[in-house]
Amino acid sequence: MAGKNNGLDAIMAMMALKTLMNDTKDLAIHPFTIEVTVTPGSIGCSASGNRKFLEDLDGGIEWLDETNDRVKDIMAEQTTKLAELMKKKFGFETVADDSNSEDGFAKFMETLFGGGQNDSE
Repeated sequence: MAGKNNGLDAIMAMMALKTLMNDTKDLAIHPFTIEVTVTPGSIGCSASGNRKFLEDLDGGIEWLDETNDRVKDIMAEQTTKLAELMKKKFGFETVADDSNSEDGFAKFMETLFGGGQNDSE
């Protein structure tokens, strides 16, 4: 009788796993990620590694450090190029222009989207 329950438990576990996998088709591990972020005050680039995952791989942390060293100068250059493209497209000197003022975000959005009047004032 115990054997039947173990078989049923295994089938139930497989069904649960199949359901889980069907619901998470984009299940993925990101060992290394580069992100370019544009905010009203800046354009920045950051890299991050999944250290927990990479620590389990023989040489994984070494790979992470080497990859980061190889891409940091390239991404700094590419982020600068993106800033120049935005400058040309939207016609402002710097993305961070007046961003520290109280209405810096509003000025940035006005520049970015061509303004718009606030008729309530």
